[in-house]
Amino acid sequence: KGEQAIEEWMKLNAVAYNDIKGSDLIEAFGGLIGDADKRALTPEVAEQMAVGMRHSGSVSFYGWVDDDLAFVQPFGFEQEKINKPVVLWQGNDDFMVPQAHSEWLHKHIPTSTLNFVPGHGHISLIEKYRENIIEMALGYLN
Repeated sequence: KGEQAIEEWMKLNAVAYNDIKGSDLIEAFGGLIGDADKRALTPEVAEQMAVGMRHSGSVSFYGWVDDDLAFVQPFGFEQEKINKPVVLWQGNDDFMVPQAHSEWLHKHIPTSTLNFVPGHGHISLIEKYRENIIEMALGYLN
């Protein structure tokens, strides 16, 4: 019965996201975004996100569901054993990922660096620091 409910939920959401437009995103995000993210969600940014959302569910919604279920499952490995650099970015206006989560990860991953950026949320942080994040990631590949 639970699997059938999940299947129905996926069908409803897949249809909703197949047609989502940038102009729909602020309302669609509802209470999941704060003021910083609402400001960052310009028409151009919102349309880019909508394109990504439409594309991500174009074949199946299962990936999104798997991602959401991963939030409540064990990691499957010990964070303390990570020996590669991990860079965490977090803002204090992020309503999607609690600040305590990035602090927990930072505490449990010995190779982590936490870039805490006051005044930013989930979307605004990526919009403002995208180049820095990419540059940092590319630096680890060299």
